[in-house]
Amino acid sequence: TGVVSDVATRLGVTCIETDVAVEMLAQRRARPRRAVAADGHRLPFRSATFDAVTAACSLSHLDEPATMLREARRVLRHGGALLASAFPATTDPHPVRACVEQALVDHGYRRPSWYEHLKETGERRVETPRSLVDLGHTAGFGDLHVHEIMVDTGMSTPDALVDYRLGMAQHVEFLATLDDATRRDVRATAIARLGPSPPALILGLLVLVARA
Repeated sequence: TGVVSDVATRLGVTCIETDVAVEMLAQRRARPRRAVAADGHRLPFRSATFDAVTAACSLSHLDEPATMLREARRVLRHGGALLASAFPATTDPHPVRACVEQALVDHGYRRPSWYEHLKETGERRVETPRSLVDLGHTAGFGDLHVHEIMVDTGMSTPDALVDYRLGMAQHVEFLATLDDATRRDVRATAIARLGPSPPALILGLLVLVARA
């Protein structure tokens, strides 16, 4: 959604946004930006073009994340920086995840196959500091570091938390098949299950920082 480039632009950086999903780039029409539809496995840019490349939680979406990192290194100038983030393995997810999933399942939802692949294969490749460092080394990066950080999303009310989870990509297609009344019922059921005082949503992130 362009969050990273919004912050960078405010700091005076000139950004080129890329996404394989043209629809995502189209969401940005109202804001000044430069955007190029591109597959991370094969970036349509000349070598040694950029001072920095960011990849926000996207490595897990690729069948060959090392190929994307090699492409990132190719388009970076010597000494250029890579910042690539991923979600860490966790055994303690926020309760809103289960509350929303169960409310959807009660109405006939089944996880799409692409999402199962993402969770079981894609995220497993990048869910530890060691795996990210290994991918960076394979792609030819040096001076690699992984920072483990916690991000306070600012979401703590039942309504906000449930709406956040219902808006996830794996739920959108199913929700579109429901009528308005049923969607409201799914939402109300999830909110009731979550309870009036859920914990705030704080997400862990792994951030790989490296130099070309």
